[in-house]
Amino acid sequence: MKKVSSFAKKTFRALNCQSVYKVYPEIIEECENRIKNGEPVYYVGVKNTHVFPSEYLDTLQKEGYLIHTKDKMSHNGRAIDLSLHNPITGRYMTGSSSGTAINVFLGINDLGIGTDGGGSVLAPAAALNLFGFISPLICQKEMERFQKKSTDSIIFTPSIGYMSKQLDPLRNLVNVHLHWKTAKKLNTVIATPKNDQQIAQYNQVKKVLNCDTTLMMNYDSSSRHQLIKDLQQFDFNNQLLITFEGPVDVLDYGDSVMGNYSNSTKQKQQNGHKYYLTVINMLGLSALTIPSNDLAVSTLIICQSEPDAILAMFNLANKIPFVRSALEENYFSIENM
Repeated sequence: MKKVSSFAKKTFRALNCQSVYKVYPEIIEECENRIKNGEPVYYVGVKNTHVFPSEYLDTLQKEGYLIHTKDKMSHNGRAIDLSLHNPITGRYMTGSSSGTAINVFLGINDLGIGTDGGGSVLAPAAALNLFGFISPLICQKEMERFQKKSTDSIIFTPSIGYMSKQLDPLRNLVNVHLHWKTAKKLNTVIATPKNDQQIAQYNQVKKVLNCDTTLMMNYDSSSRHQLIKDLQQFDFNNQLLITFEGPVDVLDYGDSVMGNYSNSTKQKQQNGHKYYLTVINMLGLSALTIPSNDLAVSTLIICQSEPDAILAMFNLANKIPFVRSALEENYFSIENM
């Protein structure tokens, strides 16, 4: 009996997964041929939205990033997805690039591509302990056609973003478009944590980076306008900023639809613990989330949207350790599904 390839196993899993909108099984043969020729190849899932330029997707496929699935997303770009569940917690999945994050987490895809207006890539990535990245530099002119207004009346243009279980594949995918050369020399500033769940990660980051430059931040999740004001006062021309997110949607849901009714529902929304990741895109900044050893708690590195600053951000991220739970890896592996 012929052994089933790892690519075929991923496709079989995708065909029976609620987070998948459409599967492209015809890429299995191309993947195997590329492997035989010693060429790099990745299974990629894309959010089921019409905004991705065809030329952009063609460029990716030429580089070995083959489109494997179209992924389900939350209705109308909502911050939670009532049709999908977080595989770890069993709660509603964080949106709106919900299916894309799930399909990376489950090993169906090596990388996921979504869109982020107010946290729609970075928040799902954080909720599933994935690395997440967004930047307006990716297809910047094409994305300007899709300007929107947020639930709190902020005008924004969505950014394309990526998710992965490992940092290096994500870094390589970013460089397909940015072609960076030299990292910009930037000082690092670490914001103090917001809650008890973030303290362990804060202490680890501060220790490994040997950084004494700390900053008190508001972390006012009740007001995007205040979060924006905080970041507008920061010197991104000369500095990288590290803040902390989470635990994202573990204790309650950071969803503005449910939060708009009363002070009580607003407080529940704040207990979703989504902070600066909700405004990165609105300010035209770039950012990277790094998972921690705690569930849905992430380090967020924020930088100016320039290729050399983004390279500096990735170089800094390489210094922050992360070891994925062995139990998680075993329980959700393709082999055990």
